[in-house]
Parts: sequence; structure tokens; C-alpha cells
Amino acid sequence: MASSTSSTTPTSASAAASSAAATIQVPGNLKIVGVILAIASGVLIGSSFVFKKKGLLRAQAGGVAGEGVGYLKSPLWWLGMISSVIIALNGPSEQSVGQITQFQALFLSPGFLAYGSVLIAAALVIIFYFAPRYGKKSMLWYLMVCSMIGGISVSVTTGLGAAIVTTAMGDNQFKHWFIYFLIVFIAITLITEVYYLNVALALFNTAMVTPTYYVICKYHCADR
Repeated sequence: MASSTSSTTPTSASAAASSAAATIQVPGNLKIVGVILAIASGVLIGSSFVFKKKGLLRAQAGGVAGEGVGYLKSPLWWLGMISSVIIALNGPSEQSVGQITQFQALFLSPGFLAYGSVLIAAALVIIFYFAPRYGKKSMLWYLMVCSMIGGISVSVTTGLGAAIVTTAMGDNQFKHWFIYFLIVFIAITLITEVYYLNVALALFNTAMVTPTYYVICKYHCADR
């Protein structure tokens, strides 16, 4: 009886393993789609930085690097921004609170207020003290501002996006004042993030700015 049981157990285990392996197999056509998407995203990410860098160089020809916003007149810079927007619009979706009143409660919770206040205070210290003194020596000052402000904007944008989706499904969220506060808040944080990223791109090599910004932003923006 024992030998029968022992002989049956390995057979059952191997059968279960085979069944599990068969369950998680990915069809060949999906693998091809995954490879294509990976290559396309890499091209878009790389080209967005390249176009923005070229637009900055053209706009600041004869001027002081890192100063002014003349790049807003450059078609190449806007082409880079469009590539960035395409990446954002086609990113994976996440679950979020759809009711703006629920998101308001989360936003005003002590934990998030403390988190946001620390990041904003640190960013302001860098903007008004460290960046003017050391910004041309190290790109980290500008990239830290981008990533810290980006960490807040990612959190808030997720809630705003979910509220817009809820509105599109028939439950109007624009009757609450807080959603208009979020729109202004997001606009300010995004403008700040884009401005200081462009300062870093204007002052330093794109090949250095891109991977460094990705790593720092990944730390501040992940799982928010």
C-alpha cells in the first residue's frame, strides 16, 4: 500500500507540474507583439529625449545654456514631447479610486500630506539654493527636482484620471470643487517637472541625463 502511494505521488506531482506549465505558456503571436512593443517603446523613449535635446540646442543657439524657454518655439522639442505623451497614454492601467470625494480623503490624509510636504520643501530648497550654486556642475540637482515633483504628480494624476473615467461612465465628478484643485495642482507640477528636465538636457549630455533621470524617477514614482 505504501509503495503504491509513493509511486502515485510523484506521478501526480509531475502531472500537476505539466498542467501548470501548460497553463502559463504564452502563445507565439503574443511574444512577437511583446517584442514589437518593447522595441517601439524604446524607440519612442530614446527619440523623445533626442528631439527635445536638438530642439533645445537650436532654440538656445547664441544664448546661455539652461536659461529661458525659447525651446517652446521649436518644432523638434514639441515632437519630443509628443513622443513622451504617446508613451504615457499607452502605459498599463492601474486600479484607482473613481470617486473624487474618496480621492480627496486620501489626498488630505496625514500620511500623504506629510509625504507631499517633504518632497515639495526639498524641491524648493534645491531650486532656490543648491541649483543656482551647483546646478551647472551636477545634473543631479535638476533631476532630483523633476523626480520628487514627478512622484507627487503621478499620484495625483492617477486619481484625476480615474475621476474623469467615472465621469465618462455617467457619474459626473466635475460637480465637486476638489477636481478643479487637482487640475491646477497637476498643471503646476508638470510644468515644473518639464522645465527643470529641459534645464538638465540643455546643460548636460543626453546620454547621461536619460538613464540617470530614469533611475531617480523610478525610485520616487514607482508604486505611488
